Amino acid sequence: MGTCYLMKGRENAAKPYRAEWYDFFSKPGKRKIGGTKTFATLREGNRWWQDMERENAAYFRGEARVRSCKFGPFATAWADDLAYSENTNKSYRSNVRALIKHFGEETPVAAITAADVRAMKADLKRRGRSDGTIRVRLVVLNKLMQAAIVEGLRSDDPTQGVERPAEVRHRARIVTLDEILQVVEKLDERGHDMTWS
Repeated sequence: MGTCYLMKGRENAAKPYRAEWYDFFSKPGKRKIGGTKTFATLREGNRWWQDMERENAAYFRGEARVRSCKFGPFATAWADDLAYSENTNKSYRSNVRALIKHFGEETPVAAITAADVRAMKADLKRRGRSDGTIRVRLVVLNKLMQAAIVEGLRSDDPTQGVERPAEVRHRARIVTLDEILQVVEKLDERGHDMTWS
């Protein structure tokens, strides 16, 4: 960027105040670039100049990068870099596409809030998605937000505090002794030899 805005006073009462763009950094010497912006009053010009200074400072602090990083490209690049099994990667990419569809391709990564995450969860419930689907979607979003924190794109994780549905673990039912005896009896009736040596 390297742009500096210089406020110029009026040469006479009939002329407006003006700001001019100069580049002090990428080219040797002070060089005027771009046009000139004019203002009716010095106060109006100074207010504009202060806004431009804040914008320049934000750029150099990296805030411009944070504001400009969009959710769609970031999430897609993140999913493309995953190194799990083919099926796991496919599942992640599918969930990432669904997240992009929900939050929007152009939404800044830093703009997603806990309220947005709760709204997504409510929307999935309303559309009849299973608890398992909702849980996985929240887990994937959590991993995405953790990656965004590592990249310096945000300082918090909006999925924190949003309750995930409990993970359902299907345990195998233990066969009772009575059921085993019934199977043995049926096999006996059909002429199967059930003697063990």
